[in-house]
Amino acid sequence: MRVNRWSPFAPPATLFLRSESLAKGLRDWPEFDGEVLGGNYHGYRGKKSKTFVRAAEGACERPIMTGVGTDEFRVFGSLYETLPLAESTTTLLYGRTEDLKPHEPVAWTNRRANGGKVFYTSLGHPGDFDLPDFQKLLRNAVYWAADLTIPVGQKLGLLPKKTALAPAPSGR
Repeated sequence: MRVNRWSPFAPPATLFLRSESLAKGLRDWPEFDGEVLGGNYHGYRGKKSKTFVRAAEGACERPIMTGVGTDEFRVFGSLYETLPLAESTTTLLYGRTEDLKPHEPVAWTNRRANGGKVFYTSLGHPGDFDLPDFQKLLRNAVYWAADLTIPVGQKLGLLPKKTALAPAPSGR
């Protein structure tokens, strides 16, 4: 996957889930994390470490966190090392591993110099999509990026995992 340098012309709102495909496509643009996402990716904690996530202090007051719980919850992927973030970011969630290393931001928003809005999360392991708090965060991010009112108390309406991932019947 090749990603063109669209930073100055980025759409007003952008949503990102970090992926290996995206990372490989950005090799020719090492400043992408800082210029677009407001991040500073430089590695990840081992795959054998368990990762836990919690809301950043004061983040639950932000509309994008509507309905996302305040209790720590377990996620399934590795913890990416992203500190320090740009001053233009607002951290929503922090992650930690079982070790005593510093917590790392795993979800944040960024207000770009051109006025654009970015939501970013390093979460996105297949198991994370079964977590209600992660589902709510993603839904809210779409509403936030589109400048729409974030629904309160509304069911997500997502299909159960087995239904959503079932192959389509043959012949259709």
